[in-house]
Amino acid sequence: MKIKIKDILLHLGIYNNVLIQYFIRKYRSQRKKKLSKNLLKYGEECLLIVKDAFEKEGIEFWLTYGTLLGAFREKDFIPYDIDVDIGCFYTEEKSKQINEVLEKVGFRKHCEYIGDNIPLIESYVYKKVVLDIFYYFKDEKSIWSYMFTLTESPIIVQSDRNKTTYQGIEGQKIISTYTGFQSFKFKG
Repeated sequence: MKIKIKDILLHLGIYNNVLIQYFIRKYRSQRKKKLSKNLLKYGEECLLIVKDAFEKEGIEFWLTYGTLLGAFREKDFIPYDIDVDIGCFYTEEKSKQINEVLEKVGFRKHCEYIGDNIPLIESYVYKKVVLDIFYYFKDEKSIWSYMFTLTESPIIVQSDRNKTTYQGIEGQKIISTYTGFQSFKFKG
C-alpha cells in the first residue's frame, strides 16, 4: 500500500496549517501547468490514437466538457485545460471493450469513479496525458452523465492494491436534451 504525504499530514494533524496549505496550492498549481503543457504537446496524438482505435472497433464516441468547449470555441484544446474529455454511451460490454482497446494501443488505466457498481468515469493515461471517458446514459428525451468534484479535503476511507475509497467526493448528474450529434473541424 502506498502511503501518501497528505495522509501523513492528516495523521499528524497539520494538514490545515497555513504554511502547509501554501505549499500544497503551489504544488497543485505547478502540477496543473505541467499537465496543461503536456496536453498541448501530446493531446492531439492521444485523441487521434483513440479515434483510430475506436473506429476500427466500431466504438462511437464524442468530445465532451472542456475538450468540447475548446474544440467549439477555439478549434483546439483550451490552453489551460489539463485532460482530454470524451463521452460514450454505457454498456458493460462496451466498457470492457474500451479498456481492452486502449490498453492495446498504449494507454494505462489510471482510475475510475463507480456508482452502483457501474463505471461512470474512467481515466486513462498516455504519455502523461489524461483521457477521461464519461459514460452517458439515455432515455427517449435526454442523455446524462456524472461529474465529480472534490470537497475541501477528501479522506481515504479504505485502500488496497485494487481500489481506494474516498470520503469527501460529491457527484452530480448532468442531464441534457438529446437530439443527435453533429461534426465540426477540430485543430483545423
